Amino acid sequence: MHITVSSRIVALLHVVVLVSLSCVTSESHRLEPQVIDTTDSPGHSAGVLAVDVTDDGKYIVTANAQGIAILWDARTADELRRFHAGGSIVSIAVSNRGFFVTASDEGVIFWDMESGDSIRTLTLGHQMPTSVALSTDETELVVGWTDGTARVHGRRRFREVAVLHASDGGVQDVAFS
Repeated sequence: MHITVSSRIVALLHVVVLVSLSCVTSESHRLEPQVIDTTDSPGHSAGVLAVDVTDDGKYIVTANAQGIAILWDARTADELRRFHAGGSIVSIAVSNRGFFVTASDEGVIFWDMESGDSIRTLTLGHQMPTSVALSTDETELVVGWTDGTARVHGRRRFREVAVLHASDGGVQDVAFS
């Protein structure tokens, strides 16, 4: 049985290289890496700060300091769509339901992958989000903020359901386990 799973994007000197790992299920359990070079694609003109992959491995979203997120086809390395957030995008959480979330200078922005439209924006006064994560079942979103809080939002209109306070400084990263 042969399964292809896209696993990583490497950003080096402003050249994005998609690395697709072919997982060959056999008695040896070998991994055979395949590198897809996207230097012919415009890609990002600034360093990539955030990367996420859909659970099914079909799409990759990258984002940079210029506030541009790019949706890629993980199999072909084709650029499918660009999203313009304005401020620097520092974190991404990709859903399998056709949207993704970015943390940027402009707040937390929900994007429709098909239309390219922003669906909703969450802000917290003058604070900036530092990271975002979706729960595995995509019913909750957690956002880290520069005020030292991690705020959990429920699926119903992504209303805030819990506030966690860091003991010292801002929240650098958030995740669900």
